[in-house]
Amino acid sequence: GRVMDLSLDLDVSECSGLRILVAKDERFYTEISLDPENEILTFDRTWSGLRRDCVCRRSMKVRIREGKIRLRILLDRYSAEIFANDGENVMTSLILTPQTADRIVFDVKGSVQADIVKHGIR
Repeated sequence: GRVMDLSLDLDVSECSGLRILVAKDERFYTEISLDPENEILTFDRTWSGLRRDCVCRRSMKVRIREGKIRLRILLDRYSAEIFANDGENVMTSLILTPQTADRIVFDVKGSVQADIVKHGIR
């Protein structure tokens, strides 16, 4: 959940919400959430340990086609990039979560069919 390259092909037709918590430990995390009904993808650093006054939450409109969306999530130690539908929409941001926060958690309201591929990073 700290340094990764993930491709996710998601069928969210039976889902009312999806959250992916990355760079997570008992205290900190960064959240990527999808609202399928409104087709909104949100990147939220509110709980990532930022100590400065900055915009912690950003959202973008995405297209869900026939209940499906493709996401690519790239994380390194201090940044995150999220690509929706092969780069149709993109978000990038710094994450300053402590390096020991290294878990990933998936949370779904409803059910999601997911094909997840973890790519190797050199």
